[in-house]
Amino acid sequence: MSDMQWQFETKTGEGQFEITVHVSYEVDEHGIYNDNIDKITQKDFDLTGIFCANQLAELEMEASMKLRDHYLGLKNSDFGLL
Repeated sequence: MSDMQWQFETKTGEGQFEITVHVSYEVDEHGIYNDNIDKITQKDFDLTGIFCANQLAELEMEASMKLRDHYLGLKNSDFGLL
């Protein structure tokens, strides 16, 4: 088991402003689990508390998908597949 941190940029809201989503997750021999959004920032300002439940749910889904793609890319690069 290994605790990991990762972040990615995305756009949200009507104005499509850019935010950074900070994610923590754990990894073992079976893959990723326990992924969670720790905070959401824009230019070092913590915006986590301003998002409604629906927006957070959408960001959690996006984070899970992007994290798995990121992790698979890392695993494939370990085997020289990229």
